[in-house]
Amino acid sequence: PPGSGQFDRLREAFDVLRQQGFVAAMATGVDQADGIAACEDARTSDGTAEDGSREWAYVFFHEQDAERLVETPTTLHLSYGAFRHAPDLEPDHVALAEQSLDGRSALRQHSRVSAAVAVVAALADHGLDATWSGDPSERIAVRVDRWQKPLPAAPSESSGQDGAVGA
Repeated sequence: PPGSGQFDRLREAFDVLRQQGFVAAMATGVDQADGIAACEDARTSDGTAEDGSREWAYVFFHEQDAERLVETPTTLHLSYGAFRHAPDLEPDHVALAEQSLDGRSALRQHSRVSAAVAVVAALADHGLDATWSGDPSERIAVRVDRWQKPLPAAPSESSGQDGAVGA
């Protein structure tokens, strides 16, 4: 039945994350670096944000990850990160930390961890089996045993197409 597979649940979790200020994308980019660049390009303008963009973080899986979904069970690995400081950081603490290399590094690490924690929480809230070690250099793993992505809608008979699906 619709909604019973992990595709629908992941899509819904990503919708929630978008509301929380994430760029959330499925099968974006051919690899890790390309996916991060695509997420950066997908940010929306916001003149009130410190860096001019609405989204502070990202989560995605790339095309190479998507290729593993043909056979289940499998593990889908999600990449995540932060474009800027996490919204839970106090501006005074950010200003103080920005004054040193160690402080800037701690801000980046905290923001990356905050992004991962938000992603894992959204996944769990949508009934997905997600694990993350707590190490910001490791991706989030989602167990997939029933992906069930719906097929595209068939063209209508009046469109003049025969409804055949290409490879």
